[in-house]
Amino acid sequence: METGDSKVSVERFFVIANAYGFDPIELLKSHTTTGMTEADYDRLKQVVMVVMELLDGLEHTPQSKQIAAAVAEVMKVETLRCEEQPDTEFESGRYEGLAKLVFADG
Repeated sequence: METGDSKVSVERFFVIANAYGFDPIELLKSHTTTGMTEADYDRLKQVVMVVMELLDGLEHTPQSKQIAAAVAEVMKVETLRCEEQPDTEFESGRYEGLAKLVFADG
């Protein structure tokens, strides 16, 4: 772990940034955004709506921790998809199987 006491080579900087999931170029820019953007909040709303719609079709209502886990898992996958395919739209049907697996796991 870097303590700030030593210099970090450019190569090591890129390795560390990638290991933590950051874009090293973005870290070098003077202005970085922190927190969620409006688009992130919109995507979160869509994810919650998908999970809630799936609940309507279930025989038994899952525990709240299962619902939260389903939202979190779908959000993780959707966030990765948005990074890899930024110009594509949200498709709710894409995540039904994943959410059902989380519900079945509990």
